[in-house]
Amino acid sequence: MRGSLIAAAVAALGFLASAGVQAPADNSMMMSPRDRAMYIVTRLGMCSDCHGADFHGSMLPFVPAPGVKMPWAAKAPSIAGLRMFKSDAAAVRFLETGVLPGGGHARPPMPEYRMKSEDAHAVVMYLRSLK
Repeated sequence: MRGSLIAAAVAALGFLASAGVQAPADNSMMMSPRDRAMYIVTRLGMCSDCHGADFHGSMLPFVPAPGVKMPWAAKAPSIAGLRMFKSDAAAVRFLETGVLPGGGHARPPMPEYRMKSEDAHAVVMYLRSLK
């Protein structure tokens, strides 16, 4: 029985391969640092949803659910140029840990990202390049 299951699985994989069906590739890891940062900012983080299409800040188009009592940001700040961070190291630390330079955290709905170091560095480089 087990041998026939293995044979069936091998035959199915052979059929899929001959039909040109391939596992989806994650090409994001083969991108240049700038392209990967653009991908993270625009597709994964979807930063423009809150920070505006040009990343120059925007009033948030949503509010917390009724009864939710927490500090809530009414406006997302400009992230073009990352002027709120005095150094790249502070911006990278924020993207890696969610901790702001003063030790606090961004107000919701800003997520507390836990980016890998190379992704955080690339995102900081990309956002600093925006004017």
